[in-house]
Amino acid sequence: MRGWSESIMGIKREIKRKIFHLISMIFPLGYFVIERENLLMFIATLFVISLGLEIGRIFIPKIGQYINPIFESIMRGAEKKKLSGATYLLAGAGITIYYFDKDVAIIALLLVSVSDTAAAIIGTAYGKVKLWGKSLEGSTAYFAATGILMMLMQSLTLEQMLVGLFTSTLVELLPIPINDNLTMPVIAGFAMQMVGS
Repeated sequence: MRGWSESIMGIKREIKRKIFHLISMIFPLGYFVIERENLLMFIATLFVISLGLEIGRIFIPKIGQYINPIFESIMRGAEKKKLSGATYLLAGAGITIYYFDKDVAIIALLLVSVSDTAAAIIGTAYGKVKLWGKSLEGSTAYFAATGILMMLMQSLTLEQMLVGLFTSTLVELLPIPINDNLTMPVIAGFAMQMVGS
């Protein structure tokens, strides 16, 4: 009974975390209607604010005692003394939009918002087969969600879709020490950009 209760709590926590990922869809979807320079300025402003708050909560106890309780329910243990996934997500969004073509950047950012959310929720709820701290079930959900996203992006070539699909799934699965909110869009975006050049 206790194991089931802990599992439910884990799923609820992961859903709360991934709500922030879904909110981050404003970046790729906003890119359809907002000029690149304006979007980059918006993301850079959010990044500076986020980084400032993070440094404050980590190194200044008085600031931490106000900020930490607000986000404690969605922070992973390792994030309490380090930068959170939100700051890495903003960094990844800025780098991806700055360096890659619009269509590549949009799909690369949607991988973080949609595919990574699917992987986390399915992996937490149904993950049984463990691989490098992740689950085969979660990675399968990631692969499926990414495949659907790739098919919806009509402007990408078949080569770009396949490279993006397999590259980003590997990044999601492998134990890369840098937060995947940064590595996922940047590595997948770079791979798709190179194939499309």
